[in-house]
Amino acid sequence: MNRYVLQALGGLFAYSLILAGCTSSPSNSTQTNSSQAQSTASSTSGLIQSSAGGSQSQTITLVDDLDRTVSFEKPERVAVLIGSFADELANAGGEDLIVAAAHDTFTQFDLDLKDAADLGDVKNIAQETLIAAKPELVIASAKNDSQKKMLETLDQAGIPVVYYDVSTFEDYLRVLKAMSEITGDEEAYQKNGLDQQEAIDAIRTTRRDEKPKVLALRETGKGIKALGSKNSLLGQMLNDLQADNIAGESGLETLSLEEIQLQNPDAIFYVAQGKDMETAAQMADQLFTSEAWKNLDAVKNGRVYVLDQKLYNLKPNTKWASALKDLEGMLYSNQS
Repeated sequence: MNRYVLQALGGLFAYSLILAGCTSSPSNSTQTNSSQAQSTASSTSGLIQSSAGGSQSQTITLVDDLDRTVSFEKPERVAVLIGSFADELANAGGEDLIVAAAHDTFTQFDLDLKDAADLGDVKNIAQETLIAAKPELVIASAKNDSQKKMLETLDQAGIPVVYYDVSTFEDYLRVLKAMSEITGDEEAYQKNGLDQQEAIDAIRTTRRDEKPKVLALRETGKGIKALGSKNSLLGQMLNDLQADNIAGESGLETLSLEEIQLQNPDAIFYVAQGKDMETAAQMADQLFTSEAWKNLDAVKNGRVYVLDQKLYNLKPNTKWASALKDLEGMLYSNQS
């Protein structure tokens, strides 16, 4: 009978799949022209400036990840169109500013937003609800096409919007810096950002005698994708650990079981989008006990890891260093 062993690693959790008979190993960037948000092309993405705009207001200028320079008065009401950014704004001391947020903010993150409006799915934001919330700033995803298409609507409503993309720790730091500028809480940037840098750098620069061959899988309601080393959070983290990703940099939309069997990865990392750990473990059990998968070395050696999707599919944010450390422990668990 198959069984799961719950591993507690550095205060975080991951499931390790162990099979019978096996022992476990240790839009276009349209420019806005309104009185509140002025956008011009810029090649210095991430630059942050602020200046006094009179005794009663402060003007903040940010360069977002669409290379737009956006100027606006320091906001008291902010709408956030993706949960991980709402969490990051809270990390920057701005939880009380959030008046509207995407649905995953309420289901995936532990924030006190009982009075905030639920804007629905990140790919189908309720625009009427968003406008009705009267935000003075909108924070949106630069990777989400539907959100980028909202730029003209927000501009016509006179609402400034900044777009960001976070896939690496450096991205997280850069966006946290911008959000700390919005809130005025520079201490939060130090505590929740820079204080993780040393630990992450130490992990990244550790000398590795071998580079384990890995396969990173993300299961959604539409199927399973092999994640590349450059286009996903989990893939980037494994790349930080010097793993050899058999899906390459860009990943594979369609899995080739023949190629996976040929490459025969040392370890497999599995994340189920939007699922809790128990459900994800059950889904993994069904997949990896099938004839197509069960003879892989990673499966036979108990080196299939079901990961917490909040940490390895969304964003670990303040837990970035500990999440990377735990992933290192799994990846190099068979090395002394």
